Amino acid sequence: MAKRTEPIMASPPYEVGATTLRDGRTTGWACFGDPTGDPVFWFHGSPGARAQLPGDTNQLAIERRLRIIGVERPGTGDSTFIAHEKVLDFVDDVTQVADDLELEQFGAIGLSGGGPFVLGLAHEHPTRMRSGVVIGGVGPTRGPDAIISHTLLLVPAAAVLERVRQPIGSVIGAAIRTLAPWGAPFLKAFFVLEWGDRDAMGNSPQTSQQLLADLIDAARRSGVRAPIEDLILFGRHWGFELGDIKVPITFWGGTSDPIVPYVHAERQSKRVPGAKLRTIEHRGHFAGYTEPHDIFDSIREQWPIVRSSRTA
Repeated sequence: MAKRTEPIMASPPYEVGATTLRDGRTTGWACFGDPTGDPVFWFHGSPGARAQLPGDTNQLAIERRLRIIGVERPGTGDSTFIAHEKVLDFVDDVTQVADDLELEQFGAIGLSGGGPFVLGLAHEHPTRMRSGVVIGGVGPTRGPDAIISHTLLLVPAAAVLERVRQPIGSVIGAAIRTLAPWGAPFLKAFFVLEWGDRDAMGNSPQTSQQLLADLIDAARRSGVRAPIEDLILFGRHWGFELGDIKVPITFWGGTSDPIVPYVHAERQSKRVPGAKLRTIEHRGHFAGYTEPHDIFDSIREQWPIVRSSRTA
């Protein structure tokens, strides 16, 4: 029987590290692209970790003079576990990372479960944050911004998840470590079912490779507990209203997304002042993620390069 090998990252980080927070916890991060470029935080999906980026991120970010910083949420990879009460609590963690890395200004991109944290960061830093992109991001389930879809089930589910968060989190990490050598077939099977992205992911083998390598790397470092905490937080009020955001945000949504329905991108784009909506017909949850050149260009539309070009 042929030996199964585990994937390596198509876009490895040029630097990895962890910021020690005020309460003694750590938040793990990794940097990609141009070390001297404009910094853009990348918030992974649920599940995911600091390197859950498209496979050609390094090349595309260098071309656009962007420094992409993947940040891990509590309980995943190098980020210490804590049961945050609301989305804005993790935003405070990210603010400390920004201060630690001496970032005067920054942008932010979030995939799926990372979307709420892009919006929270924009809410808290209306002058410091320059541009944001949300790719298939889950919308609010509480308050006036609540979006009617199956995600409203997270409201009653949050109480149940709170009681079983620890064993489920441990099982997720153990399962990823055990199945790591067979990860590629599992991911391929997933995209057969998630038909809207089947062709795009099939044409992006480096991105599929990066997705797997990121999860395996995080599980081996300490685990992948953030997905459960994400679901709990999404079933609560986020701690802010979309209408108070003043940073330009672009929402990307696939009309055939079965995980986070397109209505989330549509409604959130209407609630955030001045937001843009990019609709991708007949695409699924990863619409935009498989077109990273367009995603990075969306950042640059609102945050143009003003520094002089570097000399050789």
